[in-house]
Amino acid sequence: MTPEREKFYENATRKLVAIADKMQFPSRIQNMRLKNLTLLFRDSYKIPEVQAYIAKHLTNTGGGYSELTYAATGFCKTTKCVYILAGGADVWTLMYIPESWQAGPHYFLRKKDSGEIFDITFDQYAYQKIEIPYDKGIPLSEVPFSPDDVALSFSEKLGIDLIAAMKEQKQAV
Repeated sequence: MTPEREKFYENATRKLVAIADKMQFPSRIQNMRLKNLTLLFRDSYKIPEVQAYIAKHLTNTGGGYSELTYAATGFCKTTKCVYILAGGADVWTLMYIPESWQAGPHYFLRKKDSGEIFDITFDQYAYQKIEIPYDKGIPLSEVPFSPDDVALSFSEKLGIDLIAAMKEQKQAV
């Protein structure tokens, strides 16, 4: 990443942490978890091996990326990890903007009690001055996973067992 892009990325990360800090949750622990996940994921998006994996995944699935020119590009599916690890269906609605959007598809979260948006990769579009049409988002009733899902592989690379976390969440309900 160029120094200009790096600065933009770091400012976006600070903005996301500030948004997470201002969100109201039933427990302070949920605030801390969202902020920590944000920092962990955002730092991980910059790791060259993770970037190469995502670029390869996007190329294999028709995304057409041989390399990523901005750290958050292609990582919106990791929103599914944040959804599961930061409160799940009790707190969030997982939202999806379909492929029909010229810059899509895209995943983001909407907080159930307030309607607030949390989009861990918003800056991949903001950097290009593309406005994300959050109003076009479709709520997903289930978290879709396929065997080659980038969110599963990404969480595994971070040492997070996402499937086990999902099972724990369902048992807690």
